[in-house]
Amino acid sequence: MGVVQDQRKVGAPLQYRIYEHGAGPPLLQEYVDPALKTLPPGHWKRKFRANRSMRDVEPSTNLWVRTMDNVDLDEDDA
Repeated sequence: MGVVQDQRKVGAPLQYRIYEHGAGPPLLQEYVDPALKTLPPGHWKRKFRANRSMRDVEPSTNLWVRTMDNVDLDEDDA
């Protein structure tokens, strides 16, 4: 059975993230939350860790801008 169903069985609602104004504990956990380290392996909260934005999980990407004439533009020109 899933986490949400288990929580509903005992009358404990969940909210999606800690920043929402729900009635229960959050489903998603902060990736760097030190409390997660104290939980046993396989605990459901360890499965629902997420960073706050894609900047935290995606590598940086270079961007080169060219004109329609295939001339590279400097950062100041773009």
